Amino acid sequence: IYTCVGRARAFSKKLYSHLVFKNSVGEDAFSYFTARKKRIPYAYVKTTTVLYKLPTTFQDHMKQSIRFVHSQKNQNEYKLPLRMTTKSAIKTLITKPYFAFYLPLMIATAVAGFFAPATADKWTISKSSK
Repeated sequence: IYTCVGRARAFSKKLYSHLVFKNSVGEDAFSYFTARKKRIPYAYVKTTTVLYKLPTTFQDHMKQSIRFVHSQKNQNEYKLPLRMTTKSAIKTLITKPYFAFYLPLMIATAVAGFFAPATADKWTISKSSK
């Protein structure tokens, strides 16, 4: 599911004809799960490269991150066991300690996403990432 991202997706005509996006939250995951449900093959092409500009402002980063948090709230398939998540986080911090600098931002995003209104599916574009 984490390999099916909006900036690098291509759909077959068969899959595309089944996609009806009801809102803009989680369309990446929605397209992945639609393919699975309709038994349409999904492929991650590891050799492909996508150049993408990350948000350059804190405000735009928060917009994208809160959108992601809401997407996870709306789709139960994202839910991972706490033990697995904790084990993975500890392993990452041991092998890549510089990720610790990202923790405050992740926490701020999770908190902001939790308190963001349910009507937050009407998103404005993050202009600094385009």
